[in-house]
Amino acid sequence: MGGAVVLPRKDLTEQGGLITAQLIGEKTGNVGRGINIAIVNYLTGKVIATQYFDMYAGASSLGYHPNRCRVHGAPLGSMQAFLDPTVPLAFSDNSGPMTKFIQSAPPKSLLLMVTHDDGSSRLKEDAKKAIEALGSKEVRNLRFRSSWVFLTAKGFELPAGIQREKINHSDNSKNRYSGWPAEIQIEGCIPKEPS
Repeated sequence: MGGAVVLPRKDLTEQGGLITAQLIGEKTGNVGRGINIAIVNYLTGKVIATQYFDMYAGASSLGYHPNRCRVHGAPLGSMQAFLDPTVPLAFSDNSGPMTKFIQSAPPKSLLLMVTHDDGSSRLKEDAKKAIEALGSKEVRNLRFRSSWVFLTAKGFELPAGIQREKINHSDNSKNRYSGWPAEIQIEGCIPKEPS
């Protein structure tokens, strides 16, 4: 899983050369289950911030609650691991922090959002509204393990013809990966000067 954007490289700009920079991914060490967001300064192409927000367990960067897991001779994450019902779960709300993160993006920013695993189970109304305010038409259509990617701008308009959003739902009858949706991507060129 990862998110990439193509940016002009200063030493190749005269020849029109482009390079691909991975903004979110395992190689950059900033990816996690949930909704992954990169904020990029549009004018410089530099990453301002990246963050992921777990929308399944609601626990940022934990993925599971170690105090609640009991494993009997099996590696964690195997089918033999199970939850101990005597230990209460404490879920945190990551929709609120995600909304603040989105709202903290300065003007002249590109925001790139991509789901990894599940981005919908604990996605609350305030977060949906914040994403819709940036132009999303699909955030309310997210389902369990939907693949979703969204590109938007803050403080300027993206060109009308650029693809901004794509969604693919988990479906056992259609998806070839045991119900997991295939990778999705959007492509396009963003002009050098924002409108």
